Amino acid sequence: MIFTEIVRSHLPFPDELNVLVHIGAHDGGEIEEYLSFDFKKIILIEADPNIFLRLRAKVDKLNKVDQAKILLVQSLVADQDGESYKFNIFSNDGASSSIYNSTELKRKVCQVEETGKTLNLSSSRLDTILSLYKIPAKDITVIVFDIQGAEFKGLLGTGKYLQHACLVEVEVSRYEYYKDAPLYQHIETLLKSSGYKRVTPIP
Repeated sequence: MIFTEIVRSHLPFPDELNVLVHIGAHDGGEIEEYLSFDFKKIILIEADPNIFLRLRAKVDKLNKVDQAKILLVQSLVADQDGESYKFNIFSNDGASSSIYNSTELKRKVCQVEETGKTLNLSSSRLDTILSLYKIPAKDITVIVFDIQGAEFKGLLGTGKYLQHACLVEVEVSRYEYYKDAPLYQHIETLLKSSGYKRVTPIP
């Protein structure tokens, strides 16, 4: 298994599930599952503007009641606001696209590579985005990070919201599949220092 998730618990789950935030939503493969848990609000954030259009189209097909629960945001999430990044598009329909370049290990094991196409994107911190949309920190229940090597940067930009989540799920790797991207131990240390306890094993 190349990638796995660190799922860490922090606070006990409330009787009502408030806000779920998924950073790196791609085309929304998890939407139906999220809706089945009856979160009051689901926030899906995707960096690639082209994939974001597909995500928007998928949400538009849902019924009006569910649409009211889903907030879509097109943004590249990192640890600073307004930083310029070259966003590398990958050959697997953009599922592996990243601010980092791939390594030979990534290309060999995952059978995926950069297409040579890039986007110039400006970053936003997650706490900046959530504040902009007037999401109270106390309402955050779950945060999911799946941003292809940039999860550590994303966590650093979460600010006060990280202290209020009941559960955080983060895609991590023990090996360098993205050049110079922080690895598992950096994320584990950050979450542990923030009071989280890991509840899933890391192969």
